[in-house]
Amino acid sequence: MMVLNNALGGSMSSRLFQVIREQRGLAYSVYSFNSAYKDTGSLGIYAGTGSSQAKSVLALILEELSKVKNHGITEQEFTRSRGQLRGSYILGNESPGARMNAIGKNKLLYGTVRSEEEVIKDIESVTLERVNELAEKILVTDNMAVAVVGKTEGLREELKSLTQ
Repeated sequence: MMVLNNALGGSMSSRLFQVIREQRGLAYSVYSFNSAYKDTGSLGIYAGTGSSQAKSVLALILEELSKVKNHGITEQEFTRSRGQLRGSYILGNESPGARMNAIGKNKLLYGTVRSEEEVIKDIESVTLERVNELAEKILVTDNMAVAVVGKTEGLREELKSLTQ
């Protein structure tokens, strides 16, 4: 899930950032994030944009989600995403506070402390096929919800039509 999230919207080289911000200039900020739990989780997407661009931004988000669901991420996106996760993990563990949090989280979630080598091995064991199978399984429009904060006059029906 972390590899998929990173490729979709977890970095400046991600699909959503490139299409919505860099190519179209429709949002100052756009990213995805995930929360994982023992038997469930969520994938969220945030876009900071003006009300006049909201419909276009949502349409582009849905278009990219559909592309990833139906065709998967590319080998290049996969390799870049996995490498970024590995590098972020290594750099993130350099501070004592971050290392302390990682140890506590591992103890709570796994009942043991996983070594840096084990975590990197897990990242490296992820395959493009597994990521694309996950994308096909979870990127289902029926499971999605949209929240709009700000000036929403006239947007409700337009946005609703995009998600049906």
